[in-house]
Amino acid sequence: LSAAHEALTNDEGGAVESLGAASAALAAVAQFDATLRTLAERAALLQSDSIELAAGASRALEGADFDPGELDAINARLDAIDRLKRRYGSDVGTVQAYADEARRIVDRYENRDRAIALHREELATGQREVEAAANELTAIRKRAGSELAARVQSQFDEVALTGGRFDVAFEALSSVGVNGAEDVEFLFSANPGEPARPLTRVASGGELSRVLLAVVVALAQTRTAQGALVFDEIDSGIGGATATAVGARIGELARSDQIVCVTHLAQLARWADEHYVLEKIEQRKGAAIVVRRIADKKEREAEIARMLSGESHDAALRHARTLLKR
Repeated sequence: LSAAHEALTNDEGGAVESLGAASAALAAVAQFDATLRTLAERAALLQSDSIELAAGASRALEGADFDPGELDAINARLDAIDRLKRRYGSDVGTVQAYADEARRIVDRYENRDRAIALHREELATGQREVEAAANELTAIRKRAGSELAARVQSQFDEVALTGGRFDVAFEALSSVGVNGAEDVEFLFSANPGEPARPLTRVASGGELSRVLLAVVVALAQTRTAQGALVFDEIDSGIGGATATAVGARIGELARSDQIVCVTHLAQLARWADEHYVLEKIEQRKGAAIVVRRIADKKEREAEIARMLSGESHDAALRHARTLLKR
């Protein structure tokens, strides 16, 4: 609009001035020729139109809210956006996302002291909660440990550990871990007057088996519903009267729970209601384990006799019948 107004009203070659000069020149020669008169008339009309056009442009220009500086600012911003797109993304949305992330990073650095203080406060709160939970767990463990120790030791006479001692020890850790604030260890003494020491270090194989049975029985006593227990070679390291005592205790336990016992001892096997024999059979593709149920009474007597002496001779069979009748 400004350019149009300038082209119409410029004092040096503007349309109004140029048409005025042309109209005056043609008017001076119009009397000599009809064609010239026509041209002079048209020039006069064009001059009049240009004057009206210039006046309209002037009015429009005065009414327009136009700031050349604003246009320059817009162009400069568009140039800046083009440069940003070349560097940070193919479109304005990508550039804006990059700018937002940059602002977040700057905010984190500018507010790092406040953020550090906030995180320290959260950490302290978390530590207090962990310590409170650990203390509660410790109290529960110690109560349960005392109860378990008493229950286990009460079983010692039944598993031929008369005079033995069982304790649950707690050793505080330097810091709270995923398992609490202390290590828990079972202590054992086989003889009266001897201090209790770590079970895994002082117990023989037979003692370990019997303590394990006492622990299992003690835990089973705390259940309200029937359970299923598996003893895999709990007879390790025992025999004779000790094996008889362990077998009797497992037999009593079987009155309230389902028991599966893998054993090599007749003193334990005799208590079972059902007997299964595991046999290793050599095949062309390799060895295979076969599980065979013994349902027949005579076959059961023969298997118990074999466990007693390695073969089913008459003396072993008589002993087996005696065991199975008890």
